[in-house]
Amino acid sequence: MNRKKLLWRSGGLLCGLAGLVCLGCVSRERAGVARDKPIRVLFVYGGGHHAPITPYMRMLDAMPGIQWTPALLPQSAGMLKPGLEQEYDVLLMVQMMGQRWEQAEFTAEQRQAFAALLNKGIGVVALHQAIATEPGWVESPRIVGGVWRDAPYEVDGRTYPKSGCLHDTDLRIRAWDPAHPIVQGVPEFVINDELYLDIYKADDNVPVLVTDHPQAKGRKEIAWTRSYGASRVFFFQLGHVPEKTWARPECRRIVQQALRWAAGKSAG
Repeated sequence: MNRKKLLWRSGGLLCGLAGLVCLGCVSRERAGVARDKPIRVLFVYGGGHHAPITPYMRMLDAMPGIQWTPALLPQSAGMLKPGLEQEYDVLLMVQMMGQRWEQAEFTAEQRQAFAALLNKGIGVVALHQAIATEPGWVESPRIVGGVWRDAPYEVDGRTYPKSGCLHDTDLRIRAWDPAHPIVQGVPEFVINDELYLDIYKADDNVPVLVTDHPQAKGRKEIAWTRSYGASRVFFFQLGHVPEKTWARPECRRIVQQALRWAAGKSAG
């Protein structure tokens, strides 16, 4: 092979390698852009007993990297079906499909569509009264990982007593695993809120936050993660007085990091 051909081939090889390097840079840049895209949140609320939503709106507005849209139930129930995961990354839910206080019943088709959406995969961050679903919907304990009801109820063939609550009480809250991405940077804190009593908690819940309150008998977690289908689910019990709870920096940080975790933007 003459020298000119060797130089030409060597130069082509170097250009090709340089091109691959550049493509790698572009790919990394695109990946970086994807990581930096805002988390698209659908804020699902409603029900005959729903709390004021202004504190939630203020909390969401104060979160960098969050793009949110409100959805009132039952009017927006038809949205919660497969395909929604293309438009939103996470459902932030103060009400589930079938709140115990809801006047209008959700149809069986709407509930099935919601479960199908979760089986397909979308993040879920459920707060406070989202655990208080009505008895006719057997999937709710499997989705949220818990049940609060003011009458005896049944889960998977086992009967549980009516639930209770302790209002206006001081709760000391600490991380179960400080390394979990939802609670990183969240110190132990005391908050005046509501404690749910005698609630069903699924055995496969993964504790995230616990309290040492003496009336929190048995399993003392007040926040946990779990999976439902292809969806990451986080439940956080606090929030009885939204004006107080969601003004606390610790609670805001927990919810913000939970939204990132549910959207798959953090490890763990």
